[in-house]
Amino acid sequence: MSLGPAHAAPHVVAHDRFDAAALAQVAEVTGLTALGRAGATLLPDLPALLGDLFFVFYKAHAALRDDLPPSARFRRRVVAEMSKAPGLAATRTRTLLDPWAAGLAARLVGEHVLRMIKRDDLLLPDELADLHRLTQAEQTLAEAKAQQDALAEMRRDPLAPPPDEDLEDAADEAVDEAQDTVDQAARQAARASSDLPRELRTKLRQGVDAVPDRLRGLDVEVEQFGKGLGTGQRLDAAERLKLGEHLLRSEKLRKLAALVGAFRRLARVQRRRQVPRRGVEPYAVSRGDDIARLLPSELVALRHPLLRRDVQRRFAEKALLQYGLRGDDDRGRGPMIVCLDGSGSMQGAKELWSKAVALTLLEQARRARRAFRVIGFSAHPQPLFVRDLVAPRAGVDGRRPVAMEALVEFAEHFPGGGTDFAPPLEKALETLGEARFRRGDVVLITDGEAQLGDAFVERLLAEKKRLGFRLHAVLVDVASVRAETVARVADEVHRVSALTADAAVSVVGAVR
Repeated sequence: MSLGPAHAAPHVVAHDRFDAAALAQVAEVTGLTALGRAGATLLPDLPALLGDLFFVFYKAHAALRDDLPPSARFRRRVVAEMSKAPGLAATRTRTLLDPWAAGLAARLVGEHVLRMIKRDDLLLPDELADLHRLTQAEQTLAEAKAQQDALAEMRRDPLAPPPDEDLEDAADEAVDEAQDTVDQAARQAARASSDLPRELRTKLRQGVDAVPDRLRGLDVEVEQFGKGLGTGQRLDAAERLKLGEHLLRSEKLRKLAALVGAFRRLARVQRRRQVPRRGVEPYAVSRGDDIARLLPSELVALRHPLLRRDVQRRFAEKALLQYGLRGDDDRGRGPMIVCLDGSGSMQGAKELWSKAVALTLLEQARRARRAFRVIGFSAHPQPLFVRDLVAPRAGVDGRRPVAMEALVEFAEHFPGGGTDFAPPLEKALETLGEARFRRGDVVLITDGEAQLGDAFVERLLAEKKRLGFRLHAVLVDVASVRAETVARVADEVHRVSALTADAAVSVVGAVR
C-alpha cells in the first residue's frame, strides 16, 4: 500500500496486506498523506518512505527487501540507518501493532528527514535532481513495459486480432530505450545511495531517538487538556491522537486548557464555601420520570423481576410516582446557550479569558446533564459559528460527554471583524425553540456595543416572557464603555474590568 499515486515506488520494508490495511487506516488522520503530497516535490518517493517508516514502527519484524529498483536504494539506506537508532526499541514499546501511534511516529521522523534534505544534509541539489530523473525514467520504463505486455497478451489471445508487427517492434524499442535511460540515470544517482558519513548517520538516527519523548509529551498534553477542561471521559486511540495533534500545533489551545483548569479549581473552592442549594420541600405525590424523586415503593419494584418491566413502561410514559417539590431551587437546571463575541477587538487576552469562562460554564453544564450550545459571532459577512459542545446522549457515567471535535473547533475559531448582536440573539431564539433547549438561558459575552432595532428588542423581550428564559450579558474589560443596548434586553449585566480568575468565577457563579 502506497501513500502516493498508482505508479509510486514500492516499499523497501516487506509487508503483507494486513500491514497495508493498517497504514491505509491511519494515513489520512496522522498526516502521512498530507506530508507525502507536500514533500514529494522535493523527494520524489517520500510517500513510500513514510510508509516504510510506518512499517518499521508497526511490525514485529521489519525486514528490508533486496529486489528493489535503483531509485529505492537511497530510501533503503535511510530506513536501514534509522533502524539502528538507539531510541527505536523505546519507540516500538509504544508503536508496536498500534497503527495510530506508529503513524504519528512515522510522520515525526518523516518531517525530520525532510528538514535534513531541505538543509542539504542528506542530499545535495544535484543529487536530488539525479533522483528525480531516475524516478521519471523508471516510470517511463514501467509504462513502456505495460504497453509491451498488453500487445503480448493480445497475441496470446486466440479470439483477439493479432497486433500489428510494427506496433510490437515500436513497443520493444521503447522498452529498450527506456531501460538504457534508467541504467544511465541509475549510474548518475549512485552517489545519492552511497554510505553516509558518520555525522549524518548520527543526525538521521536522532529523528528516531526523539520520538519517545514526543509521544510521552503528547500523552501528557492530552491528559492535562482533559483535566483542565474537566471532560471526565476516556478517549479512544484515534481521538487521543487527533487531540494530541491539535495540542502539539496550537499554543492557544494549551493556554486555554490551563486557564480553564485554574478557573475550575477556584470555582470548586467557591462552591464549597457557599450553601449549595436553596430551600425546597416535598409537598405532594405526582407522576413523572425523575429518578431522583421516585417514591420508595417504585424503587423497590425495580428489584422485582416482573414489576421491573411495569416500572420501565411507566418510566417511558412519565407515569411513575414521585415526590412533588416546591421552592425556588430551579436555577442552573436548563440548557445553556453562550453567544461569544469574536470581533477583532476581542483578539488576545480577552478572547482566551472569555472562552475560558464559556468552557467553565460548559463543565458545569455537563456535570448537571444540561445541553450546551455556543454561538460565535462578529458581523457580516462572517457567518455564525454554531456548535453543540455537549453530546445529546449521556455516557456510561450518566453524564453527557464533551463533543471533543466541536470543542477544539470552538477553541481555535476566531473570525475577527465588527460586532452585531442581532444574528446571534436571533439564532439563540431559534435554538430555544428546539425541544432539548427549551427553558434554557442565554449568556452574551462581548467587549463592545452594537445597535438593536426597537422592533427586534420588543420581539426579544416578548420571547423572553413567552419562553421563560434569562439573558445574562458579560461585558469584558469595558468598565468605562456604555452598555445601553444590552441593558435594554439583559436580565443581568456583569462588567469585567480585570481579566482575572476571581472575575471569571464571579461571572460563572452569577450565571449559574
